[in-house]
Amino acid sequence: MPKRKTDKAFVLDKKKHLARLNISEAGKVLLKRGEGKLEKQFRMNCIGCGLFVCYRAEEDLEIAPFIYVVDGALSSVAAETNPQV
Repeated sequence: MPKRKTDKAFVLDKKKHLARLNISEAGKVLLKRGEGKLEKQFRMNCIGCGLFVCYRAEEDLEIAPFIYVVDGALSSVAAETNPQV
């Protein structure tokens, strides 16, 4: 999966990948990216633990083409040890 250069988040293309997301909305954040550049992030938290795990650039999840998974937010160990996931 490709990574963003700005924050090393994994880029999940919704057209290419099927993903089950157990997330809740966590609000909008504006980040400064370089001189005079702003980035909007519509963040999502894990329902189980409440940690910030991913974000999108579009407010509406249905029309957002990409979901950005925060580097280090997920691990294969959790999937192996939790059969309910």
